[in-house]
Amino acid sequence: YIHLKILRCEWFTYKSWLEATVDLRQILVETHNAPMPNAKDFFYDLHDAGYVIFSKEANYPNGAGGVEFGFLKLSTSFFINGTLYNNTMMK
Repeated sequence: YIHLKILRCEWFTYKSWLEATVDLRQILVETHNAPMPNAKDFFYDLHDAGYVIFSKEANYPNGAGGVEFGFLKLSTSFFINGTLYNNTMMK
């Protein structure tokens, strides 16, 4: 389990989390002011690594500029018919 609150760096550092030598089974991250296309890639890449969202909560004291997401890692065989974004034309 890892909890990250890194003010906009999440969009640019998340790939290093996925490449970590430890098995991160849960990630809690507060996202801030999603820049495109980084935000799309963030969610697609986490999904393709086997993570699903189990919690989502807006940070209203922050003017709703932040959203906390809880991700849980599942086996990629959980996804029906290989429905991973890197297997589609969606990227």
